Amino acid sequence: MKVDQKNLFLQVLLNSFLLISFALSGVVSYSSGSHIDRTINTESFFKISLSGSILIILVFALANFLFIKFYKQLRDESHIDFLTGFISRYAFINVLKKVLLQSNRTLEPLSVILTDIDHFKILNEKYGYQAGDELLKILSKAIRLTIGDSDLICRWDSNQILIVLKNCTTRNACRIAKKIMKKTGGPHLLSSGESIRFTTSNGVAQMISTDDTLALVTRAETGLHTARDNGRNTCAVGYEWILIDYICNPILPPA
Repeated sequence: MKVDQKNLFLQVLLNSFLLISFALSGVVSYSSGSHIDRTINTESFFKISLSGSILIILVFALANFLFIKFYKQLRDESHIDFLTGFISRYAFINVLKKVLLQSNRTLEPLSVILTDIDHFKILNEKYGYQAGDELLKILSKAIRLTIGDSDLICRWDSNQILIVLKNCTTRNACRIAKKIMKKTGGPHLLSSGESIRFTTSNGVAQMISTDDTLALVTRAETGLHTARDNGRNTCAVGYEWILIDYICNPILPPA
């Protein structure tokens, strides 16, 4: 569940203020009492002041702990997309850099799929934004059920999911994209009671040795544009040479 960051921050501030106020009031009351009660000697007053100082230090330490916990919670939230449960784009870029380096060292093939819900804006306008969120969840579930445990998923854009497939060639990536498309074909029953069908377009790219994250994802985007230009609801490969993009269907074995 997504945390209300503003309310959490205010709660931490309020609790810290109350704790510090309590500690200070205790020291003040002890100090005031020592002036009234003349039987309290200097040594006793020193002990009371020392105890109050220790209490204040402990309270400040607790407040610091709460702020650190709050900061970590915000950091974790910024790394996770709460609608899909996938890594956010900001955090994923660094992860992808490491995966590319590892793939170059091991010489294992690595492919990505950039999948996009077709006519997402139109679907949002027709069925409402709640329906759009539900479609993204349906797509996310289909992806999880299709890929391996070691593969990575990121919500790349509002209606785009980027999938990183380790030890996977272009051919196998196209097969996986087709499986995802089949799972999302529908019909799907929305919480509103309406039944809906939707399709996806998919761009596939395989890493080459000179790739950085931008080059690899750009080729996947090229494949995605090719899939859209060819009527959507399909998969296309984005090559380094844009002019020879082609639809995945011809390289797939007959069913």
